[in-house]
Amino acid sequence: MVDKNTELSYVSKLFSIADADRDGRVSGQEGAAFLRQSGLDDAMLSTVWTLADQNQTGFLDPKQFSLAMRLVALAQEGKEVAISQIHNVSQLAKFEGIPTPIVFPSSLTEQELFKFDNLFLQADANKDGFVDGNEAVVYFMKGNLSRDSLAKIWEMAEIDKDNKLSYNEFRLAMLLVYWSLKGNPLPASLPPSLVSQAMTAPSRAEPQAQAPPPQPQYQQQQPQYQQQLAAQRSDSFGQPQQPPQFQQQPAVQRTDSSHPLPHQQHQHPTHATPAAVPP
Repeated sequence: MVDKNTELSYVSKLFSIADADRDGRVSGQEGAAFLRQSGLDDAMLSTVWTLADQNQTGFLDPKQFSLAMRLVALAQEGKEVAISQIHNVSQLAKFEGIPTPIVFPSSLTEQELFKFDNLFLQADANKDGFVDGNEAVVYFMKGNLSRDSLAKIWEMAEIDKDNKLSYNEFRLAMLLVYWSLKGNPLPASLPPSLVSQAMTAPSRAEPQAQAPPPQPQYQQQQPQYQQQLAAQRSDSFGQPQQPPQFQQQPAVQRTDSSHPLPHQQHQHPTHATPAAVPP
């Protein structure tokens, strides 16, 4: 779907070109010469003319000519050329030698919805369901757009003015970012149909796999403890079983070998840091 104001201005320009004799209508001869600049074959152009000339007068007035332009656009898009499809046009009709105006889209494609909704998951760094100002700066600055452009994009996309972007508003922001990256000027405002679609369409984001919650450390150490006990119990030499050594025992030093009870120097053993037990 194209912007109506842009379409009206463009079609008015095309009509003035096609109406060579300036009589306010396009004759069959004038229409044939003009429509062939679309690149469509004569059979398709004949279908376009027949559908547009609903009163079969052999002429097209401005309203009928506008209908013909939508039918030409449908044919150029490869869609069904029928009156019932004229509201499904997503681009303006193109003619050789006539520049087509740049038209900001008035709707999002399904591919864009899927892409933008999944990019939202990346931009939402703290996973709170919104992209705040700090997250937006980090993410949007990757496109090398000026801060002025990004500030305007934020202002246009932030519909409810709560200083953060929902996934719905993020769609609008990303559409504006990609539009700007193509070198196009930002529109003065967003088409109402685009805003309505972005704010109401459900999320197309793929479900994210969640990592299992971390196990308490004492549960992770338990198998190692059991293996150590099993190894000690299987000692084939009959050595006395010892408990697992979680801490290094302090060394005992003898200072007088003749003394019946060796004098021990008191040293402060270095204790290994015990494993943290979760609260």
